[in-house]
Amino acid sequence: MPKYSFDTCTDLLYGYYLDGSAEAKQALTNVIDDLLYYFGNESSIRLYRGLSFRTAKQRIAFITSLGDQLMLNEQYVSSWSTSSNIAQCFAKRKKYGIVISFTVPKRVAADLRVLKFNNELEYILPPGSYKLDKFTLIR
Repeated sequence: MPKYSFDTCTDLLYGYYLDGSAEAKQALTNVIDDLLYYFGNESSIRLYRGLSFRTAKQRIAFITSLGDQLMLNEQYVSSWSTSSNIAQCFAKRKKYGIVISFTVPKRVAADLRVLKFNNELEYILPPGSYKLDKFTLIR
């Protein structure tokens, strides 16, 4: 049974979209179990995330941090999309981008498409370690 109401979780999601601050991420991280209860993905899905860096050195440091096994370690919730095109747009925000992807099992990510407040085909992934199976450099 969820600890937080559907309305509380929805309000925190809206706050995350409007603010995006560390505090908003922490608030979502605190309710991630309830987000998965209300919005957990119904089947395994391929997710993409676009990241951008100011310098090539920063991008190389990120890739190096993944290690040989391509393990991504997230301390907070993170936003992902089922669209590689949307991820590419995020990767192009700065000079050096990368799109990372993997397939997430059922009930691991919160499917936000049901809220219909953006068109990014978005999912929220809980903190944790994830084995990526692909990355693509952008620019």
